[in-house]
Amino acid sequence: MTQAACPNCGYLNTIFFGDLFSVATDGLVPDALTIDSVGCKCPNCKKELVADRESMIIQTKEPVAS
Repeated sequence: MTQAACPNCGYLNTIFFGDLFSVATDGLVPDALTIDSVGCKCPNCKKELVADRESMIIQTKEPVAS
């Protein structure tokens, strides 16, 4: 799990990685622990986001306009 502010609006997003309720370790979801990034949408500004598991950073899918 990681929490980070949306780079577009600053809303605090919570993203879950890994094994929730032992679903992956029970073999119900193959390769669930090898997911490197998760796509999501900010509930506040609706911007498409990508959360990276290794760096624990949330980024927008496209660059933010300056």
